[in-house]
Amino acid sequence: MSVPFNHHYVSQCQIHNFFNSEGLISLYDKSLNNFYNKKSSKGIFSEKFSNSIYREGLVDHRFLEEDLKIFEDEFPSAVAEIKVSVRNKFFSHKGQDALNLVAFFGIIGEMRNPFRKKSHDYLLNNLFTGLSESFDNEYKKSFDRINEYKKHVTYSNRLTYSDLAFRTYELMGGFDFQIWLLESSDCFLLPDTTGTQVRGNLGNIPNPLINQITQVGIPITDKIFIHVISKKLNKGSFLKRIKKDNDTSVEQINLHIFQYAYRTVATSNMEYLKKTVSKSIKQ
Repeated sequence: MSVPFNHHYVSQCQIHNFFNSEGLISLYDKSLNNFYNKKSSKGIFSEKFSNSIYREGLVDHRFLEEDLKIFEDEFPSAVAEIKVSVRNKFFSHKGQDALNLVAFFGIIGEMRNPFRKKSHDYLLNNLFTGLSESFDNEYKKSFDRINEYKKHVTYSNRLTYSDLAFRTYELMGGFDFQIWLLESSDCFLLPDTTGTQVRGNLGNIPNPLINQITQVGIPITDKIFIHVISKKLNKGSFLKRIKKDNDTSVEQINLHIFQYAYRTVATSNMEYLKKTVSKSIKQ
């Protein structure tokens, strides 16, 4: 098996659900104000060595990629199961498991983004650098060992995606799901963070200043958006079908996705993307 070097921070199994019938996906770069189409997912939402880690004196390109496969391998079948459940208006245990898998996907999404990783490492390094002035020599050596990764890989990648997903599930106390299905010509946007997140405090961490993930929004296709909510918020679950074009609730979801994305958003329809970006910029 070849060693993967080009690491996607939005998985190809999700990106593929935003290609149109002509085999194109339309993208918008917020920083360059640039619209463009792509015929392949290989170079979309990806970066070389993004998931590479340095540990025990070696660079490991596989570990986090294999950790992601826990979710990626099941994602296509989960999306298919959700489509069946939506069509039948009934979610069996299998359908609930599919929704949970999608929720995990959304939970780990932002932490995979290069901008988020860079920011995370910057904050931690500044914290430890400030504290290191009071360290004795032994602690300073430990600090230097922790930062040895900088000589070998791009990011520290201290968090394991699966650990983050399962730990967050426990903190959220389970999930409620609000599902939006488009039966119109409108489309959901796909952000470079897999989905969106809302943070707050669920009352299970003593420090009220620590923000936890309380809600996750994840477009699993250009026509299906899953809103994942902590059961502790008591918001409940529902399925909403949108039949008319230019629905305001869809516009609000896409506005949030657009604003949440660090740099790039994508969808299946270039004209719809241009219209949505124009509206979002004016907000």
